[in-house]
Amino acid sequence: ESKTSEYRPRRIALSYVMDAVNVPQDYADELHGLAANTGRSIVEVGGHVQPWFIDALRPACSARDVVARSDAVVILG
Repeated sequence: ESKTSEYRPRRIALSYVMDAVNVPQDYADELHGLAANTGRSIVEVGGHVQPWFIDALRPACSARDVVARSDAVVILG
């Protein structure tokens, strides 16, 4: 009897520490660009990786849920 396992890419949550309401828009845009570039780099190096971007100002779920649903978490400063 053979076991079949469903393939699932590794989920890596990416967020940025300095995102806040009082941060200038150009700085926030730069942070978002850095997160996107980091995600692309991780995919290029890691192969079967699914970046998951977390908006620090408007998170879709709690920090506990992010950790539970991710294989790794990258906090960008």
